[in-house]
Amino acid sequence: MRVLAEVLTHILLGLVASAAAVNAVRSVRRRGLLVQRLTADPSLRPKVYRRMIVLSWATAALVPLAVLVSPDLTAPDAGWTMPGGDGLDYALAALMMLALLSGTLGLRRRLRRGNGAPVPAGMTVLLPRDRHERLLAALVAVSAGVTEEVVFRGLLIGAVAEQYQLPVALTASASAVLFLAGHAYQGRRGLFGVAYLTVLFTALYLASGSILLGIAVHVCHDLAVFLLVPAQVSPKPRVEAPAVAQASAEAVPQASAEAVPQASGPSADEQLEPPAVPALRASAPGM
Repeated sequence: MRVLAEVLTHILLGLVASAAAVNAVRSVRRRGLLVQRLTADPSLRPKVYRRMIVLSWATAALVPLAVLVSPDLTAPDAGWTMPGGDGLDYALAALMMLALLSGTLGLRRRLRRGNGAPVPAGMTVLLPRDRHERLLAALVAVSAGVTEEVVFRGLLIGAVAEQYQLPVALTASASAVLFLAGHAYQGRRGLFGVAYLTVLFTALYLASGSILLGIAVHVCHDLAVFLLVPAQVSPKPRVEAPAVAQASAEAVPQASAEAVPQASGPSADEQLEPPAVPALRASAPGM
């Protein structure tokens, strides 16, 4: 019976690791396809959301099954335990939460003012546009925050290191590579942010021995990105437009006045006023 349990454990762990590796390879090889498809047909966005939710939970569901089957692994080995970092882990989580949320809010303000760096195309196409998409995006954020910590931190770092007696540095490095590659659709510039998050979430897991704090921070970060970062930003208003409109409005009566001396007598005054009034009214909307 023990031999069968060990075989099943290896199979389940291999399936999870293989799913993460396949997703990473596909994300790298087809990194531009998602942007192209959603740019050409934005109506596919809800379908992409649903696919992300289903695949993430289908993969993560194998993790507790592997722990239950294994004669050696326990829930704490996979990170399912209370944080035990003597308070430093909670402080790190609080700092991460503050930094990530303040950064997201700052990006939101800059984008709304029209002076922020553009969001990577791989992320822009995934941002929701209406109420229905925002609901699905929120589910994606919660799903990703939970399942990615379960798979990439709890299983690929903790459980694999315990099951196969591997150095934690090795499993953490392998997990980081797969996590980064799985987000290749965000482009080179987007991967800098993903790398930053990978280091923070890995450090938080190693400091606490738990995935619970990582889940809380990860979910809050993803919710903030999906729900606070504007998908479509209006261009900055042109400040020179009123001056141009005013100049054109002043030029019209001057041009009309220069044309008046060609006429003589009272009839010239009668011809001056009617053209000037409609010209000023036509310039008013641009002021």
